[in-house]
Amino acid sequence: NINVDNQKLTVSREVKEEKEEKTVNYTRKEFVYGNFSRSFTLPKSIEFDKIAAEYNEGILELILPKKEEEAKLTRDIKIS
Repeated sequence: NINVDNQKLTVSREVKEEKEEKTVNYTRKEFVYGNFSRSFTLPKSIEFDKIAAEYNEGILELILPKKEEEAKLTRDIKIS
């Protein structure tokens, strides 16, 4: 789950897994539960409407594009 709320990006995951093994003499049940959550404060220069995510081969990639105006704030200054 990926959520953006008021400049805060939150990535979270919840795992619930149950296994059951039955034999003639016994029944065995295993339960695995796990939670993960991480939050990041994003700068105002990010275009929140264009945030994208891709999950490929076990790697989560988040694309956080900068606003055009913010990207053009650099310039060369001549020394006189």
